[in-house]
Amino acid sequence: MNYDSINKLLLNNKISAPRLLSENFNKNYIEVEDLGTKTLFDIFKKKKNQQI
Repeated sequence: MNYDSINKLLLNNKISAPRLLSENFNKNYIEVEDLGTKTLFDIFKKKKNQQI
């Protein structure tokens, strides 16, 4: 499975993922969107603290 397939699967299931901006799979090149500095761990940590 390549990045494009996984990316489409995540986005189709409403899971945030960096969008594929451009690609050349023959030359092993992809360009993806930058989502910033917040990580999935940060989100889970914040949600866990809110439940306490």
